[in-house]
Amino acid sequence: MGLTKQYLRYAATNIFGVIATSRSNIRLIKFKGTTGKYAAVAACEYVFIWDLKKSECVLKLTSDKPSEVTCIEQDENNINRLAVGYLDGSIRVFDLKQKPAYANDYGTQLSLDQECINSYLTFNGHKTAITTLNFDSNGVRLVSGSKDTDIVLWDLVGECGLFRLKGHKSPVTRAIFMTKRNLLITSAKDMLVKFWDLDTRHCFKTIVSHRSEVNDLMLLNEDSRLITGCHDNELRVFELSYTDVEKEPGQNEEPNLKKLKINDDESDEMEEDSLSSVLDCKLIGSLIRESKDPLTQLRVDPAMNVFSSHSANEKHLELYKIHSDEEIKKRLAKKLKKQKRKVVNSELAESTADSEMASIEKTVSDEFTKVCMLKTKHNIKYVDLFCEMPSEKKRLVKSKDADDQNEEYLFDCKIGCLLQNNMIEVYSCKVTKKVNSLHTASLMYALEMPGHRTDVRTLAFSSDSTAFITASGDSMKVWNRMSLSCIRTFKCDYALSSLFLYDDNHVLIGTKSGKIQLFNINLACMLENVIAHDDDTAVWSLALVPDKTGFVSAGADKTVRFWNFELVDDEESKTKKRLSFIHQKTLKLDDDVLCIKISPNGKLIAVALLDTTVKVFFMDSLKLFLNLYGHKQPVLSMDISFDNRLIVTGSADRHLKIWGLDFGDCHRSLFAHEDSIMSVQFVGKTHYVFTVGKDGKLKEWDADKFERIITLNGHLAEVWALSVSDDGKYVLTASHDKSVRLWQKTNELLVLEDERENEKEQQYENEIPKEEQVIAGESNKETGLATIKTIETLKSAEKIIESINIFLEEENKLKIYQDAIDKCSSQEEKDKIKIDPKHPLLVALNDVGAEDYVLQTLKKTKSSEIETTLLVLEFEYVKILLQLLCKFIKESKQIELCIRCALFLLKINYGQITTTQSLLPLIEQLRAICYKQGSEIRDTVGFNLSAVKFLKQKVEENDQIRLFSDVSS
Repeated sequence: MGLTKQYLRYAATNIFGVIATSRSNIRLIKFKGTTGKYAAVAACEYVFIWDLKKSECVLKLTSDKPSEVTCIEQDENNINRLAVGYLDGSIRVFDLKQKPAYANDYGTQLSLDQECINSYLTFNGHKTAITTLNFDSNGVRLVSGSKDTDIVLWDLVGECGLFRLKGHKSPVTRAIFMTKRNLLITSAKDMLVKFWDLDTRHCFKTIVSHRSEVNDLMLLNEDSRLITGCHDNELRVFELSYTDVEKEPGQNEEPNLKKLKINDDESDEMEEDSLSSVLDCKLIGSLIRESKDPLTQLRVDPAMNVFSSHSANEKHLELYKIHSDEEIKKRLAKKLKKQKRKVVNSELAESTADSEMASIEKTVSDEFTKVCMLKTKHNIKYVDLFCEMPSEKKRLVKSKDADDQNEEYLFDCKIGCLLQNNMIEVYSCKVTKKVNSLHTASLMYALEMPGHRTDVRTLAFSSDSTAFITASGDSMKVWNRMSLSCIRTFKCDYALSSLFLYDDNHVLIGTKSGKIQLFNINLACMLENVIAHDDDTAVWSLALVPDKTGFVSAGADKTVRFWNFELVDDEESKTKKRLSFIHQKTLKLDDDVLCIKISPNGKLIAVALLDTTVKVFFMDSLKLFLNLYGHKQPVLSMDISFDNRLIVTGSADRHLKIWGLDFGDCHRSLFAHEDSIMSVQFVGKTHYVFTVGKDGKLKEWDADKFERIITLNGHLAEVWALSVSDDGKYVLTASHDKSVRLWQKTNELLVLEDERENEKEQQYENEIPKEEQVIAGESNKETGLATIKTIETLKSAEKIIESINIFLEEENKLKIYQDAIDKCSSQEEKDKIKIDPKHPLLVALNDVGAEDYVLQTLKKTKSSEIETTLLVLEFEYVKILLQLLCKFIKESKQIELCIRCALFLLKINYGQITTTQSLLPLIEQLRAICYKQGSEIRDTVGFNLSAVKFLKQKVEENDQIRLFSDVSS
């Protein structure tokens, strides 16, 4: 048997360089007993919890199936509960008190300052990205909206889906529970706002007056005000009132509110007649935003003191104060005084005072006033608010008046801004009683050091792999590989290429402006800033000479320039010398040079040109040795093997070509990526090659066998740069998603056949949620089943089917044994007959019975997946399972679970069950048993609840205390 080649697996160890991705929102969460100090943001497939004061990540929330985070929401009733929505439509619930882990699945150590926790609950009910999440006022239900236009309600106590609401025709933008009624308000990009009755699961009212996409909405003033934001500059304010509430005798009605003129008729504002609805919704006015761009987000603080609005393409944020009823009365009184001053005759003023008071109308501007116009450093993506009430000692703030008197402020509004350039800013705005003038906001925290503002375009490892550099459009950072902490940050021009020099203390950067910049890491300074190529022509590539005497640069000015290192006098110290470089010679070519590479023996230099060819020259004479052609697009990256035998080229035509460096023949052309190949590099002392492309994938290849070893997924956007350490243990990649990922070689053996099989299974799993789920007899188009079919539900269904088959097999064995016993005429013959041995699974589970094994399998199925799992079962298995469930309920085994399963099976298979005469006695038996057992459980729970209340009352009377006065604390 021939020898097989063994490969070792590379696995992801950590992600860094990304502070927050702009696809998801920001939440200033309550964490470790404080509010406003910690922020939860999305970082690709993770959720990072940042300590804003220390600028460090204190906790990571991860998942077993990585997908990009699109929405984050914290439960106000249980501050340790965090719900996270993902791009694949899944929802995961995390417990922030859960014990963290420090290692990943492959045993590689994570950074000690970044603890990771996994979710304890997962919901699968959507097919596309989650756009909104919201907890109800009691924290027992969660609503989710998605780009698939559906709204799904989830039971957090029962850990299952309740139902699905269908009605919108475009992605859902917001879903909010009402606190006073069991109602839900949703908005979508179909220009509609819908009101849902959650008891009847019916949409009873729709606002159709919007003429553009409804991007966000919010409820204020105890559900009496609804504010919506669209693509225009208006914030529409609606008054909500319940039509079924009878007013007390003698109660005065509110004066008519001022109406805003709109183009549409008032009758077209609502889809349904208000007389037949329990809720009346009336447009009472609008707030005009200064921004003309489409609204991105409306955000209100938990205490309902202020709310904000902003657009995605601007740096400005508008902050509005929500006035209380007392403040509104004072403002109306001031209006009345101003109106009285206009009356010349005082006697006439006294006689008309009552009529004037009645004519004063409450407007939207009386309820909401703009108090701050905030400007950030960069465009705002998402915002979160938190208001902190001042203590008696800190209640005064200096006024801007000429007298410079101290003024009392009402509250301190903390504004957390997630910017589009991978940065978080937190501002403080102290709102005073003077609401007619705009307040100023001061910057409290700016989280920017752990990442770059623009995409990282180049990477480089040090010679000992203990440090590496990342360079972007405005800065270059030096990182420690062990701790993944930033050691140094340098300002630089737009970087395109980089090199660690041999002493690991100096770094070369090639820039887009044609400059080569030399940095000293220990001194934290720039030593040289030389215009190496023609002005405004990019330095696409840098390569070190193997003898350590210099380097070579390639630019868009059609030249390759050779440089030598030299020591020059330091201007600051006459006794010391510093490193510099001097130009030696130039190789002129016919096209722009995109990439260069020097062979390890220093004899050859390969040059990739814009005309799609690669030319190989002798280093000493610069004479042409080989001309490699075959790519259809320019070569963007290439590398030469350690033994000078192979050269690999990666091109924009998505092909990886392997060439022999002796004769220039093409050994193999491989279709490597779905988009342009951005970088290729050999692993030291091997013929293994790593490639990255714009398809976001990192792939490893065997250049001898021309096989793909492994595909590493992780990045969510184009991968720009790649760097492999000299010893081959570590791989660095940088992407457009602002993240830099470190991959480490593990000791796990990798078998190519198994890897291909796993890839096929993964592809099959990804296609399962896209399949339409058909429910027999389903006629209601407005509501549906909450969960969808996933690979987990299919596996659970297979286990249930397997358990039923084992039960049937054991029943058959028992029947055969009983028939044999009946045929025997004597006791001796009966003793000789033996029953067949039990199934191995039953023996392994301590000789459990076949019926109990079916029940155990049902118990092991996740509560959130029960319905979708039972939906997969064929009718023959449904009949057997119903018989077993009836027996379990009669024996008081897992009554709640069994009744739930039985009711769902009866509902889904109603048509077939009613036409099967043999099942009618079973259905009648189920009806009686379920009613009896359900009543007993209800009585038991009621008795226990009354006993607990009695004990609570007894303790309070004896000790004169009040139990559970503040559960949230």
